[in-house]
Amino acid sequence: IIRTDVTIFEVPDAPQQPTLTALSSRRATITWRVPMENNAPIMRYAINLKARSLNTDIDRTITIVIGTEEFMDTMATLGELLPSVNYSVRVRASNSVGNGMFSKALVVTTLDEDGQQIPSSSSSQQIPTSAIVGGLLATFVAGVLGMLAVK
Repeated sequence: IIRTDVTIFEVPDAPQQPTLTALSSRRATITWRVPMENNAPIMRYAINLKARSLNTDIDRTITIVIGTEEFMDTMATLGELLPSVNYSVRVRASNSVGNGMFSKALVVTTLDEDGQQIPSSSSSQQIPTSAIVGGLLATFVAGVLGMLAVK
């Protein structure tokens, strides 16, 4: 009898829905749990951030890739958000096989400039622009995503 072990490698499972840990008028900090790797180590995460204005048809999305095999982080501070705006935040993991599915969306409404929550119907134009993750600043300007080290 010859015994053969077969290992099946798959993309990672979707992370659980992110959790909001801090919120202001211009920033939101989220965390998430590491999902099942499915026999291939997670190499990076992508954060999908969307904002939709009720006054216009603006719907912009930036995807910020974080982490390497040497550095993993399951927390992100999303910065340069606009006050009193609804944002949808999703996270997905990737490994050597490919990209997993996105998590369920966490809906976050930023506070107004006075630190108060106001109804989303009064939101104005939203343009998500940056995130600080593990010492990197990812900035989205005119369709271009750039990464800078933050000290």
